[in-house]
Amino acid sequence: MSGPVEFHQLLDASPDAMVVVDRNGRVTALNREAERFFGWSETELLGQQISHCIPTRFHPLLGPNLETRGGLVKRRTVTCFARRRDGTEFPVELARRPIGQGNDAQSLVTLRDLTQWRRAQATPSRTNEQARATLDAIGDAVITTDASCTITFLNPVAERLTGWIAEEAMGQSLDAVLPLISEASRQPVPNTAARCLPEGRSIDLEDGVLLLRRDGSEVPVGDSAAPVRDATGATVGVVLVIQDESEKRRVGHRLSYEATHDALTGLINRREFERRLTRVITDLAAATADHALLCLDLDRFKLVNDSCGHDAGDDLLRGLSALLGGHLRKRDTLARLGGDEFGVLLENCPLVEASRIAESLRVEIEQFRFEWGGRTHSIAASIGLIPVIAETGGMAAVLRAADAACYTAKDAGGNRVQLERLSQNAGAISQAMARRVTRLARAVDESHFQLYSQAIVPLQPEPKARPHFEVLLRLPDGKGRLQAAADFLPQAERYSLMPAIDRWVVRETIAVLGQWRREHPIAQVPLFSINLSASALADDMFMTLLQEHLTRHGIPSETLCFEIPETAALGNLSRTVRFLSGMRSIGCGVALEDFGSGVTSFTYLKTLPVNFLKIGGHFVRGVVDDPMFGSIIGAVNQIGRSMGISTIAKQVGSAPVLNRLRAMGIGYAQGNAVTAPMPLGRRTEPARSREHQEEGRARWLGCLPESGRNRNWGP
Repeated sequence: MSGPVEFHQLLDASPDAMVVVDRNGRVTALNREAERFFGWSETELLGQQISHCIPTRFHPLLGPNLETRGGLVKRRTVTCFARRRDGTEFPVELARRPIGQGNDAQSLVTLRDLTQWRRAQATPSRTNEQARATLDAIGDAVITTDASCTITFLNPVAERLTGWIAEEAMGQSLDAVLPLISEASRQPVPNTAARCLPEGRSIDLEDGVLLLRRDGSEVPVGDSAAPVRDATGATVGVVLVIQDESEKRRVGHRLSYEATHDALTGLINRREFERRLTRVITDLAAATADHALLCLDLDRFKLVNDSCGHDAGDDLLRGLSALLGGHLRKRDTLARLGGDEFGVLLENCPLVEASRIAESLRVEIEQFRFEWGGRTHSIAASIGLIPVIAETGGMAAVLRAADAACYTAKDAGGNRVQLERLSQNAGAISQAMARRVTRLARAVDESHFQLYSQAIVPLQPEPKARPHFEVLLRLPDGKGRLQAAADFLPQAERYSLMPAIDRWVVRETIAVLGQWRREHPIAQVPLFSINLSASALADDMFMTLLQEHLTRHGIPSETLCFEIPETAALGNLSRTVRFLSGMRSIGCGVALEDFGSGVTSFTYLKTLPVNFLKIGGHFVRGVVDDPMFGSIIGAVNQIGRSMGISTIAKQVGSAPVLNRLRAMGIGYAQGNAVTAPMPLGRRTEPARSREHQEEGRARWLGCLPESGRNRNWGP
């Protein structure tokens, strides 16, 4: 061995701490790194036991390794902690190697500081723990596999969804734990991991797939598989995120049902009825079949509705609808077309059989007795029957012909079936159609319509809220009663009178507001919402005429908000976007009417520039009793708020419904539980006080009931 100087130089050149000990474990030399390592100088450590630098708890581990056995020095590496002069401890790797043999044999002890290594090891461990905690906490099921689709991990949600415990699923094939079948064909569906691995990209599961759980039950699911790659970019496994779509499927089915069924009676609605009728008419060109159409209008229904109230009328329609279905065949379609009007599509039904069915319906309605408030009411029906043949024309022409036959039956006294063979009685049908068209056209030309308004009130605290009202349309029936818009607008749509009615309502509303503003020049003009039909969206002159009326009467454009039915808005989306953008550009507000009635409502909302979402009345009426309706309304409100769009609940008919909507955070409410409709343009006696003056102005616009302000307006 070289001399002491050269030996120390060799020790000092090492980057690790080095200590030379004799066969008894006493320090005979150490390098500068060891001095720095422990905080002691060489002089202080010479002659000391090396165990002096090791915590006592590690002595049993190190003692045998720092001694020689029979002159033979053993070589061994251990991991423990070392102690500095100041008493602090740190992890080290301690390696002992022999130097020489015999009685003078010594050992070279090398110590390597493991502090940084331990930190590096702890970081991925903490990261893995955080990742595991995150996977355990998220609401979706997460499954990971290796490159052979063998399961390596399930989070708790995946355990509940599949029915497998994680320990039992480990090492199983993915197909065993996550078997998938098509809901339609009941055939197996390949898992997304099987495609993800060879393609090396994310794969989404197709729609309509069921998971067969371990207990044999089925759950509709959706999933997405993404490749897991190592540091070199090689795919080493797959992570799957699986969603339980049971609730989504229930909501989707409910929305689909609501989109095709009448909320009051549960019957097929007008839109779906027209779709089915169109299909039958289209099929006439390819096949010869006998079909018939019934148009049914109740006689004396208005008397019950007006004398007993709308709740009684609704109850009557529900009860009668259930009875009518019992007289039809399974393949027949019974629909509520609007108000007290029903349609029946009889497919593959000879005219003789159709006549028998129509008569049985008439008799059932004639014998029907309705009990309400201790009184018994009887009604009847006028029924128009026509064969559906190729010569009838398109869907609109067929409906007009059936409606005209129904009108002929009503003109003849009602409570009868009017069969019209189109080729034989075209003149009579044309006359009946002409009478109905003339009545509605005269209402437009001679201003027989009446305008009403109903308040839309804030449900949440809103300082200095601007009064807001919806304009409603009524038509005198010639017998001292008023028809609601739902009773005559379906006929107006069939006879293409809606453009004229839309223009009349806009013109007259602006004229009323203009007169009111001239008489109250310093008062704030309330916001008025006006319903528009689908035809207005295609009326190229509508925007021009609107601006002319606003200018003529000096009404700011922001005074008006136009309500567009959701079904009409989505019928031609590009046209709707242009129309709504035009409205917004001139300063008018826009509301989407009956929002949420279709499964595509949320998808298209982001493309429509609207200020308000009006939630369908059928959802609102059931919000207290039906949790599903509450979920739908909550979703509409949440999405609306996230997009800066206010929500309005319409047809609020009771205090419990009103309170529930307020608790849900809905922005505004409209309905008889808030205020009843009032004539628009009513004059009142001059008021003496300032408060009475304000109330008088509101009443002139139809904004308040006769008894004064309704205390349920605000929150």
